[in-house]
Amino acid sequence: MANLTNISPGRLRDVLSQIDADNATIRVVAALVYVEFDDLSQNRVAEALGFSSGWASEWFRRLERLAEEPFEDVVYDEPRSGRPPELSEQEQDQFEESVNESPEESGIDEPAWSVDRAREYLRESFGVEYCPRHVRRLLTAAGLSW
Repeated sequence: MANLTNISPGRLRDVLSQIDADNATIRVVAALVYVEFDDLSQNRVAEALGFSSGWASEWFRRLERLAEEPFEDVVYDEPRSGRPPELSEQEQDQFEESVNESPEESGIDEPAWSVDRAREYLRESFGVEYCPRHVRRLLTAAGLSW
């Protein structure tokens, strides 16, 4: 378990004033609460923020590096490449244009777009198969609410 004895509340407040990402903010706030209140355990701090005790232990251990390293190297995650999109930018634009018009204009006999109709359209028009959750994300990105 990390105890953050090498990091002062002042240092954590300084870092907090400079970070610009939600995840990093939550991590530093959790550490600040832990350092400021002697009677709180890592488990209680994590629980109060909706995280596991393992999360707190891992992040507090990482934040101990603030004593020797620049905060940017400690509080931010490394970028993740993720999976490449199956739709090209052009296909994505075409999909967004289509769902912002009536489904009938795309050859679908429905009065409005639904997740199922959008999945069908993606499969038939672009040969891609997405789960309903991802189709909801695509519809949201296109400015629709599903």
